[in-house]
Amino acid sequence: MATESVLKAFCKALKIKLVKERLPLRDLNDAWEYLHNYTMDM
Repeated sequence: MATESVLKAFCKALKIKLVKERLPLRDLNDAWEYLHNYTMDM
């Protein structure tokens, strides 16, 4: 099961990735929703 620290690290890495690739905020929201659904299924 994912711990809070793992989720925080994932989110930080995701934000860095999005900033580097200059992806729109919508992609971040989609990724966050996917992550939320993924953790709820665990």
